[in-house]
Amino acid sequence: MKLPALVSLVSQNVSRSKKNLVMSCFGIIVGISTFVFFIGLAEGVKNVVLGEVFIIDQVELVPKTFDTGFGQFGGGRSLDDSVADEFSSMGSIEAVYPKMKFTFPTRGYGGKSLFKKNLYAEIIADGIDAGLIRSDASDSQDGFLDHDGDLSDIRSSCRDDSQCRLGTCQFGRCRPRCEDNGQCNDGLSCVDGGCVFACTKTADCQAGRSCDDGICKRDLCEYSEDTRLSACAGESYCTEDSRRCEMPIPFVVSHHLLELYNGSLATALGGQGGTSAKMPTLSKAMVRGFQLNVTFGKSMLGRRFTTRRAKPITRRIKLSGFSNKAITLGITIPIDYVKRLNARFSGQEAALTYHSMILKVSDQTRVPAIVKAVEDKGFALAESTTRAEQASNILRTVESVFALISLVIVGIAAVNISQMFFMLIYQRKRELGLFRALGGSKRDVRLIILGEASTIGALGGILGAGVGYGASRLIDFLAKQAPEFPYKPDTFFSFPVWVWPTAIGIAVVFCLIGAFFPANTAARQEPAAALTE
Repeated sequence: MKLPALVSLVSQNVSRSKKNLVMSCFGIIVGISTFVFFIGLAEGVKNVVLGEVFIIDQVELVPKTFDTGFGQFGGGRSLDDSVADEFSSMGSIEAVYPKMKFTFPTRGYGGKSLFKKNLYAEIIADGIDAGLIRSDASDSQDGFLDHDGDLSDIRSSCRDDSQCRLGTCQFGRCRPRCEDNGQCNDGLSCVDGGCVFACTKTADCQAGRSCDDGICKRDLCEYSEDTRLSACAGESYCTEDSRRCEMPIPFVVSHHLLELYNGSLATALGGQGGTSAKMPTLSKAMVRGFQLNVTFGKSMLGRRFTTRRAKPITRRIKLSGFSNKAITLGITIPIDYVKRLNARFSGQEAALTYHSMILKVSDQTRVPAIVKAVEDKGFALAESTTRAEQASNILRTVESVFALISLVIVGIAAVNISQMFFMLIYQRKRELGLFRALGGSKRDVRLIILGEASTIGALGGILGAGVGYGASRLIDFLAKQAPEFPYKPDTFFSFPVWVWPTAIGIAVVFCLIGAFFPANTAARQEPAAALTE
């Protein structure tokens, strides 16, 4: 039988059996809608959990520690630039990003513009390479730059190299050593063995600097508590210790820090009386660009926790954006600031040793091999990476269970379809016998029955996919009416391109399986026997 004739016969048979078609499609629609809904939900949750909460495309390693029962003690290799070079040479690693924490106490205060009064808190902070922050396209982090990249040491001045903990004394300041421009950070030039901001005119320099002999140098200023914010140009301010203009240190925070504040802290404090009851709900637009003061080397907990190695200094910091790569509870600043501060307050060794490293993976299938390489080199996995692996395994298991439930429903529908076709064949026995007597072959009979099953499967698959997608949109709409909570996504669902043809394909395949035995039964009927019954 030619294809046009087969299509015509199948269409006619389906059209005159609408009631049976609807009953058969119902089970397929339920099963496929469940499949699409669960797969979309699993993929959406996976995007949030493995993309924001536990990031799966990176491996974070830390120095190995040993638990003696009385505490954990180090003993493995320390993390330094040589380790970063080792991992950078591995082809499956796209980039290596060291992380460094403050090794000294820091306190912060400010916020009067937001909270109607200044708040004081102990600051938790880490430093990270600006390249990792720039790779996070989830939000704007404009200005996450090292404005003091031409300094290797936080000193107001120097006379020779012996006064610099790191780098070399050039033009009266401690600067990073270099032999050419390639050894300096972005925007810096190598001049006389030191990295500097080169210029031809003052307009080439950032706020608070002037061009002098081809170098952007910080402007001198008169410090007073009342005029420190207005004594310098632009956003720069006057520092008490150096009496020079400085730009605020940029920092980013996690998206979830703001959500935790709005969802928990502001609500909890709002239930109390007094000033705390006026804690406002904040948005990203409200806080971006927010500045506060921090005192490095000084703790809120008293003198016992305040460093004595160097005199504390106060600086301004500015929120430049939000990032999934930022520390969850605390602030993240460019790592070179942390190096200089650690060198001042904890010594040179603290500025050369990292607390962890993030290995950006180019291919997620290579993660197990990279994890093994980390362990073979004598390092341990950070808890975040371990949790990411566990979360990934759990989500894969849940997704498989959801898919299995959906397939069971579709399988039950296939049994129903098989029973329906056996009934239809019995009702159309004389019709099929006449078709055979007029020259139709057994193959033609099979094709007609299987063609009807394919049509039912395709229609059921398309309708089921639409119902599943519609249910997902309804859930998202209802979720938007719910109060904000940490990690709440814009949508709980994500539908990969493959889910649509797969859903329809599963519906058609199960319908064909259900119709296979009825089709064979119909094809084996003898025309004479069918016509005489």
